[in-house]
Amino acid sequence: MKNKERIDRILQNGYELDFGDVFNKSFEVYKKSIWMILLGILVVGMITAVLVILLFSVIFGIQLNDFISLDPAVSTIGGSVSYFLSTTLFGIVIAALLGPVNAGFLKVCKDAKDNKEPSFSSIFQYYSSEYLGNIIVATVILSIVSGVFSFISQFMLSMLFLNYIFSIIFSTLTVLIIPLIIFKDFNAMQAIEYSIKLVSKNFLMVFLLILVGTLASFLGVFLCGIGILFSLPFLYAVYFCTYDAIVGDDESSEIDEIGTGEVY
Repeated sequence: MKNKERIDRILQNGYELDFGDVFNKSFEVYKKSIWMILLGILVVGMITAVLVILLFSVIFGIQLNDFISLDPAVSTIGGSVSYFLSTTLFGIVIAALLGPVNAGFLKVCKDAKDNKEPSFSSIFQYYSSEYLGNIIVATVILSIVSGVFSFISQFMLSMLFLNYIFSIIFSTLTVLIIPLIIFKDFNAMQAIEYSIKLVSKNFLMVFLLILVGTLASFLGVFLCGIGILFSLPFLYAVYFCTYDAIVGDDESSEIDEIGTGEVY
């Protein structure tokens, strides 16, 4: 497979990431894609709210209004193993259902980078694409791994801070999975393997990009909360531009010409 061979060369030769360049490109993509992604977030938010209402009592065995009101009969479940497992299962279901939307947001960013008019239909196109199965499989695997580690750190080791550290490292190593599936036609297991390998070649720089992108996207919280709707699309722009800087989209990409580039 041509894509696999190309990425194998990147792994062999290494790659460079210019923080300023990726950040500037992310901002340009953000300016072109913000309104479409914002609209998508609003629509998906409403759909998610409906899903939560419909699935909450099925998975938890508790009425949502009872849980919200902290009824004494259910207010102590927060620290139980059964509650944790139910919460994890609930999170896996929601993540699997929304995985294709995250892919759609990245597609909008790619269209913006390619100077194409972002389309609202792009946000939902992967629900009917050949990549749907691999997107869901990858999302479920990541959710299960994250859930298992959370269980170990919280209930077996009683060290919740380990879960935060793991989440930071895990989310950085796996940031390229969805782009590799939808842009390079990798299956779920290949995408997981190659995302970890690629990020590991320059982990610190990728981590810094994701960290700064995350912090920037949450600045909207300080603007009466609703501002996060306008800043969150920036994080998707950072995700895409980080992928684009590492892998690229065509054979003439500079990343192929690095040769034995120095890895930082």
